[in-house]
Amino acid sequence: MLEENPCEVTHPSEDQIRAAWDVFLSYPDWDFDLVDAISFTLMRDLEIDSALTLDRHFAEMGFTALPA
Repeated sequence: MLEENPCEVTHPSEDQIRAAWDVFLSYPDWDFDLVDAISFTLMRDLEIDSALTLDRHFAEMGFTALPA
């Protein structure tokens, strides 16, 4: 029997996109993109503190990047 899928697809609201744009503009010298900024915003709103990623920007923004 298959285990229930723990993943959830979510779409950013207009307010979250605006907040992500503010994050993006707050770091003009960094090389992350708007998609990363949207991810950071959604993760903070959903109280997610870790990400399965090899993208260093998540750790730089205070998240736990897995694998460590």
